[in-house]
Amino acid sequence: MTNQEEIKTYIRFGVHKDRDVLQNCADDFNGIVIPAHILAYSPEPTVAMITYISKSYFIDPMTYIYKYNYKSYITHDKDKKKKFKPSIHKLTESYNLTDFFITKDFAPLRPADFTDQFIKKLLSSTINFQKSKVNQTLESSIKRYEDLLKKINIDYPDEAGDKDYEPLFYTLPYFDFNDHKDDWFEINKRIFEISKANFSDSNPVPILAFKKSALDEYKQILAPFKDAPKLLFWIDNFDERKSDCDTLKKYRNFVQYAAYELGISITNLYGSYYSLLLTKLGLKGVSHGIYYGESKSIKTEIGGIPPSRYYIEPLHGFLTIPSTIALIKESPELLCDCENVCKEFVAGDIERIYEFDKNYDRAQRHFLCMRQREIKDIRDSDLNTLFNNLNKTYQEYKDKVSLPQGNTFLTDKGIDYIKNWSLAIQDKCNEA
Repeated sequence: MTNQEEIKTYIRFGVHKDRDVLQNCADDFNGIVIPAHILAYSPEPTVAMITYISKSYFIDPMTYIYKYNYKSYITHDKDKKKKFKPSIHKLTESYNLTDFFITKDFAPLRPADFTDQFIKKLLSSTINFQKSKVNQTLESSIKRYEDLLKKINIDYPDEAGDKDYEPLFYTLPYFDFNDHKDDWFEINKRIFEISKANFSDSNPVPILAFKKSALDEYKQILAPFKDAPKLLFWIDNFDERKSDCDTLKKYRNFVQYAAYELGISITNLYGSYYSLLLTKLGLKGVSHGIYYGESKSIKTEIGGIPPSRYYIEPLHGFLTIPSTIALIKESPELLCDCENVCKEFVAGDIERIYEFDKNYDRAQRHFLCMRQREIKDIRDSDLNTLFNNLNKTYQEYKDKVSLPQGNTFLTDKGIDYIKNWSLAIQDKCNEA
């Protein structure tokens, strides 16, 4: 690694109240991932956010949700007729699928639905949405949010209106699968094949979402996509802090095969510090939310608010606020002094960390600052140094994260995840 741009980090946008945090910390990440249902449901505030933050972005088409029929996705009107919840309804309208689902009585998609004609229509609507939605909404968004946007001293409306807010790239509709024999894997392949034949001018990017058990067959999974311009992936419910060493190595092998054998630029849509380490071994980018979203279950229903917590950068992990204070009292060297938040707000008073529970944005800004420190450290260090640092941290703190009763601050394995990370990259250190 020779420069920072080789580690691409993307923040997954969640709620509109986060835009000030993102604008304040814009130097700490490369771009934004926008879930399509958020853009469809609230286009003007979402476009205002894009303009306000002034960062590159791409859109997650979120099509996988149509495989499922969660109760929270479906509601009923006053005549007791089924319909999608508002955000999904707007997305479905944007994809021209409303009549299709009404005809199906809102049953989830099945492989038999995916005729070539249906795939072409789905491709056309999802790509067109990504191409046009932001720019179509730009003028009305600027008028509605002019006061907000003036905070960043841009001459409105002319300067903002003259800009082109096209996404970094377009993404393909996608559906999660279990393994390379799964019918849904074949559908993802077919979507990619039809996109190459009919939408090559857009050069859309595939997204692979799969069970972590499918890492056993990474060559079969990746081979059909070797001609992709780049590849985004999501390993279902893959918490890098709760994964064993063997699974972490399989993930590493997946990354290296894609990057070095097939030459594909790949980005993990949900990753933590271990994924950042893998940028030394071929991973091009990592995405996550603002101090949450480093892993995600495909079957988790969309929405929800994460718990308050605090990121300890030397341990590359989150703690609850009370556990943070207890641990720092025992190990004062872990007290953060980041310029962005802690140096001024905490100012050496450990008890003030309790205020992060009421000041959610401070915890977010602190996390983004810590994540940038981690990126800088990875960028400036070789893999051997990073490996040695992990081992040193593990030895120093493995006995300090357990309470006398045997409970732990982070996970049911304490900080064994640090040991597993180091073991998973150990045999690659001298090669990197």
